[in-house]
Amino acid sequence: MIPIKTWLHGRHIVLIVFALLSIIRFAHISSDPPAKLTTSQGVYTDPAAYTLSARNSVLYDDANPLEDTRFPLFERSAVSLISKPIYMLTGVSYGSSRLVALLFSLSSILLIALIIRRHVGDMAAILTLLLLFLNQNQFHYGRLPFLEHAMVLLGVGSLWLALNVTPSNIQRFGVGALAGAAFLFGKLHGIVFVPVVALIVIAERYSAKRTTSGVGNLLTQFMLIGFGVVSVALVWYLYVALGSMETIQTYLVEQSTGIYGAPEVLESWLKFFWKVLSLGVITRLFSRMPVASFGAVVALALIVWRLLQGKTERLRIDFWLSPVVVCFAGWFLMTYLELLPWNYRPLRYQLPLIYSTCALAGIWLGWLWNLRYADSPTEDRNMGWRKLSVAFVCYSAFICFPVYQYLSRRGVDIDGSYKFSDNILTVVIISTLLSGLVVSLIALYQVYK
Repeated sequence: MIPIKTWLHGRHIVLIVFALLSIIRFAHISSDPPAKLTTSQGVYTDPAAYTLSARNSVLYDDANPLEDTRFPLFERSAVSLISKPIYMLTGVSYGSSRLVALLFSLSSILLIALIIRRHVGDMAAILTLLLLFLNQNQFHYGRLPFLEHAMVLLGVGSLWLALNVTPSNIQRFGVGALAGAAFLFGKLHGIVFVPVVALIVIAERYSAKRTTSGVGNLLTQFMLIGFGVVSVALVWYLYVALGSMETIQTYLVEQSTGIYGAPEVLESWLKFFWKVLSLGVITRLFSRMPVASFGAVVALALIVWRLLQGKTERLRIDFWLSPVVVCFAGWFLMTYLELLPWNYRPLRYQLPLIYSTCALAGIWLGWLWNLRYADSPTEDRNMGWRKLSVAFVCYSAFICFPVYQYLSRRGVDIDGSYKFSDNILTVVIISTLLSGLVVSLIALYQVYK
């Protein structure tokens, strides 16, 4: 009998976990999202609009039988292009439209897990998968064919190519092409991936963990990425915008400032700070993933702390300034800044923040579990402290908070007489997170002292 360790490697475990968790997404695939998922009606109206041209093309052999002048922007989006072959294979139905969304969202999750597994470790990838798959917003929105899913997949594809493929001229061109496709064939918010891949290039240039000898200096690499973006922009113009540019411009102005007005963030400092602090509050983006949000904040704080250390040689080998960490931190911050000024910021616009938040939290937990980039000669010391802190946080994320959500929604009576109170598990969650933070800081001190 062949020992299991000879054929079951870390990447196989990550893929098995991904496959098992993916099964949940296909349960009751045609069901509607919960009524109180969001205050916006977009979850019930927009997905059908994005796949309508594919539906019409399959049913009537005409993508735009009513000659709607605003259709070119949706008719030739990545979501519509993928919807048509799926409708041809499975028929037109709610379930088949959900397959389109799942194809994009699950592929994005898998690529993120593969990036993290290669650069951080198996445990970090598995924890990231759990955080993403058990995220309430991602679960429901991930089954609706929004343009944001195509944007995220194309953008994450550019991140995967930048981080997991040996740098070369062709690779840099492909990175730019995918980043450009994210906002041209996905959604305009995806423009953030262009500066994110630029940050990766800078991080790789100054990192001792990754070589860029196959390409030229920073300017050359930026030019190659720019050529990729411009090439996709040219294809988009010829395929989508040619003959419809005025219509597209009118639609974009209408959706950005025409309906919702000029950005209020420019009116006063008070409104500016309100916009900064309120993003994700009304939509319950962060309140529905408190543990992942906590982990992302800790990860960002560690990056800032390490930057303030100021020791050049040590920074070159520091894990928290490695390309993969810079990648997901940059994605989070760029997306947050891009969404900051707009008056209309529904939950679906904020979906990329879920991916980057869970990735940062998974990276932090994986780093604590197995410090691969330790510059200490004794890599295994204080391993018990780090694993204990990971256990604390996982207890909150995968046991405490889900139970809290379940019981608080149903007002469960405990022992038939005691009414469940939100305060009980709120205290437990906060206490657990603070305990995990304290243990993490102790482990951090022990490693870097």
